[in-house]
Amino acid sequence: MKPLLLTIALIINIAAFSQNTDTIVKHRLDSIIRINHASGSNSMRKTVFSYDEYEKEIFKIYYSWNNRSNSWEEYFKEEYMHDINGNRTTLQYWWSRENNTWGGESSKHEYTYDSNTNLIKHVKYYNIQHGGKPIEKTEYTYNRKNKITRHIDYTLENDIWKKENIMKYRYRGNKIIMRENPFINILAEKHKLWHDADGNLIKQKLKLRWLCFIKTTEKIEYIYDSKRNIIQAIEKVNLETVYKYEFVYDTSYPVENIILPQFSDDFDWRYSNMLIEKRRYKKESNIWELYSTEKYYYSTASADL
Repeated sequence: MKPLLLTIALIINIAAFSQNTDTIVKHRLDSIIRINHASGSNSMRKTVFSYDEYEKEIFKIYYSWNNRSNSWEEYFKEEYMHDINGNRTTLQYWWSRENNTWGGESSKHEYTYDSNTNLIKHVKYYNIQHGGKPIEKTEYTYNRKNKITRHIDYTLENDIWKKENIMKYRYRGNKIIMRENPFINILAEKHKLWHDADGNLIKQKLKLRWLCFIKTTEKIEYIYDSKRNIIQAIEKVNLETVYKYEFVYDTSYPVENIILPQFSDDFDWRYSNMLIEKRRYKKESNIWELYSTEKYYYSTASADL
């Protein structure tokens, strides 16, 4: 009987060990601290992210550092609500210090998705405390492969939606290589993208034209490490180098095991490991000067998969 019990115990221990070796510890991004070094000011801002039990971002709060009180002060908040597919509606509030509650003028963003979870409509409302009339909307169109082919921007004037902009998308394989809009109102735009053999975005160029007279060309070129993390970017405006970005990573943690909020900054979507610092330099008198620093702080989110 004893050998049988020992065999069963051994099997249980092996199974437990197997489960433990399959355990993946995830981390979540909790906050970002930005330091502005321009003109020696060293002013600081902080963004703090909060998540629900499903690790969906539910709100983030923006802070500025008060040197007099030696403390962080809240000045802006964004709240998010999600449907069962994880799609979200965004609410934004400005901080009202008079009654120490979130309030003031606020805006609301509503997102609508199709059955394939493609975003098909984005409507922006303003001053929602007083009725919240819509002021802007964007509608999106996709092809049979669920790739975006066009989006149209509208503004509401006298209760009529007026078309402001049309952006069309072109692809090479699965990669977007161009976004372009015809001249509708006062602005025309052409955005071209180049990728290497591994699919990394190595260059993008944006051309803007206002009223057929004023032209601006912005170009960004990227350098990657062996792990496909973007480590440097050079930004040029009208052929003049203006900014340089440098990125630092902890390569012990792959990005698929990191819970992140939704960023608007394109840089933050092109890395394979945990981003811990981003530096921005500005070229002054042909010398690179540190313009700003961002530091990223994480915590353990879960220990199971």
